[in-house]
Amino acid sequence: MIGALLLTGGASRRLGFDKAELRLGDERLADRAARVLLAVCDPVLEVGPG
Repeated sequence: MIGALLLTGGASRRLGFDKAELRLGDERLADRAARVLLAVCDPVLEVGPG
């Protein structure tokens, strides 16, 4: 399998908060992206500030 990096950047000036915290229904977009990547990639590493 192929590994993946999920880049979860910092705050968005126009949005006013971290884009990774956006929600689609009950799920954060970063969590959704990780879930989708895990279906086809191994490992999946999330890289972000802090």
